[in-house]
Order: sequence, then C-alpha cells, then structure tokens
Amino acid sequence: MNKLIFRIFVSTLLIALPTYGLCANELSVDGILKDKNSSPIILFKIRNISQKEIVLDNSEIPNGGTNHLIIDAVTKNGRKQLERLPIGIDSAGITIVRSGESIESELSLNDCIKGLADALHKDDVVIFWLYQPEDKHLKELGSFSGWILVPRMSLKTENKKVTTP
Repeated sequence: MNKLIFRIFVSTLLIALPTYGLCANELSVDGILKDKNSSPIILFKIRNISQKEIVLDNSEIPNGGTNHLIIDAVTKNGRKQLERLPIGIDSAGITIVRSGESIESELSLNDCIKGLADALHKDDVVIFWLYQPEDKHLKELGSFSGWILVPRMSLKTENKKVTTP
C-alpha cells in the first residue's frame, strides 16, 4: 500500500515540475495561496508579456470550467491523495488581455478538491497545479505549473506565492 501511495505521489510530483511551452514568452502565470472567508483559494495572476493582445475564451481562465487546468492534492506525508472535482463552471464569452496587462482568477480549493477541509484538520496538504491555456484560435500559450503548501489548520494564512516561467 505504501508503494502505491509513493508512486501516486511521485507521479503527481512529476506533473508539478516546471515545464516550458513552445510559446511561453506570451504569458506569465503566478499562483498565490490566499485566504477567503476562512477557505483556501489560489489566486492566479495571468500577465500578457507579449507585444500583442491575447484573446481567451472565458472557459480558458482557471475558474472558468477549463479543461486546461489540472489541480492535484496530496497530504504532506504522502498518505492520501485527495479526489479532484470538476473545476468551475463553463463560462461563455471572451477576455482580451492587452500587452502588459494582467487578469486575476480565484479558484476555491474546497470547491475542486473533495475532503480538503477535513484533510487540513489532520495534516499539511500540497497542491500541485498545471495550467496549459490556449487562445481563442486554439494556439497553445505555454505550460505553467507550480505547487503550494497549505499548512494544517491554516485557513487564516499569510499569502504565499509560487511562480513558474
């Protein structure tokens, strides 16, 4: 059983290693742990670092029901991998991000990871995320990943930031 948990943890860890997309020079993405109403959230800051505007379908934004964001969670000691739930709701419309501008997207971790609140009563939880957005024309905009440690019983936590290229 411990070998299985270790394999799951290692495979999850591999997903979270920083990766570089072919078009990684168009966006930068930061994931920041924040507290909102005593519930942990990831605040995604997506910045257009290209010289042109980028048009995203709203479903490409992390809390917009995207298929391009993977969230995984495991207790710090590796004993339990928590079950993922569907992220957000499908959002119609588009968002234009002009050169040099940023958008923010909040993702409630309790809404996308089953049993997170219970797990935080017993142990630290490591959240791994992988975000691979596409523009309105289905052009890949890069691959961004990171991890965030949510300390046990830390629903009132200081902001913590993990950035990847």
